[in-house]
Amino acid sequence: IARWGPNGANSDLRLNLTNSTQHDNGDREYGIMPDLVRIVVVEEDPFVIRRSEPILGDYYEGFSIDLIKRLAQELKFKYELYVSPGNVYGAKNLLTNQWDGMVNEVLSGNATLACGAISITSARETVIDFSLGVVSTGVNILVKRPDEDLTIFQFMMPFSLELWMAILGASTLVTIVFFAMDYCSEEDRRFTLKETIWFTIGTLLKRGTDFAPVPISQRILTAGFLFFVLITVSTYTANMAAFLTIKNFGETVNSFETLAESKKIGVSTVINSATMAFLKNDQGQKNVYKKIWSKVLGSNGQVVNASEGMKKVKKGTHAFIFDYLINEAFQNRHCDVMAVSNPILLQEHGIGMMAGAPFKSHINIALLKLKEEGFMARMKKKS
Repeated sequence: IARWGPNGANSDLRLNLTNSTQHDNGDREYGIMPDLVRIVVVEEDPFVIRRSEPILGDYYEGFSIDLIKRLAQELKFKYELYVSPGNVYGAKNLLTNQWDGMVNEVLSGNATLACGAISITSARETVIDFSLGVVSTGVNILVKRPDEDLTIFQFMMPFSLELWMAILGASTLVTIVFFAMDYCSEEDRRFTLKETIWFTIGTLLKRGTDFAPVPISQRILTAGFLFFVLITVSTYTANMAAFLTIKNFGETVNSFETLAESKKIGVSTVINSATMAFLKNDQGQKNVYKKIWSKVLGSNGQVVNASEGMKKVKKGTHAFIFDYLINEAFQNRHCDVMAVSNPILLQEHGIGMMAGAPFKSHINIALLKLKEEGFMARMKKKS
């Protein structure tokens, strides 16, 4: 039976022959999928994660693994997984004009499918086919969370030590003067030494006391001290708010613009990735990404995979620019890093396959069905 298969502009094979005979028990159409589908992956949390247990041994889990299992159920095929050589997605070597990684595995016929966090780009689309987008993603920044040196004396930070000593000295002086005035007063004494100290503390904390001075001299002194307390407390409150604001937001990068202008931190990204290509070739008028690319080169920021980039972030020497789903997964597992900025370079991850693959439309239909069932949304939330 002849079948017309529109598999993309780069497809050399438009018309292919398949046998409509049912395979074994008739679970699937013979010839649509190979008897054994070899799937090349890249180990990248949360898409493909290697686990090891004493009983189960080594095994994989993650977003892409769950997707592969569902596709195998829908399309009735058996599969085997293996890791891409070098654990890379695939980029073109401009000197040899050859591709590496997952793309080369598909081109050479070693792999039937390439599944994982592989972005659909125009360069890759010229040599292999992609399915419909599996998941939408983008690029953001991962940075080390600012260190918080919490101490029991942190409340004293808004004022200098000299100012605290001055406040203590002024309060002590007021206490002594109050006691002396009351001691020399001919009226009934209200301010014993204990009551005088308590009155000064209550006034300083703006709480007041159950008793008040009666003589005019003590009332004048009280009014002056209250004015001093008003100015001191207002200044302390304003300084504390500013101190907390600076501590929370002033010590870290929070956008691509601030990263480009930062002098204290380097930038890293995965070599030969779609993110690197964007930073390297961006022609935007703001020159923000050109500055960031210069920082990547100047800080030795090209890493072979995301795990190496994460290590640089945890050391506090670099910010890491990469797929925001990968960055957020790392943030969820490590409390000393955080993802910042809104995602840019919005793109799709897809399933790669040989150009003109006859099963492309079947994979697309299965993906659409899974999306309609909410499978993709559940897996994305789970990851």
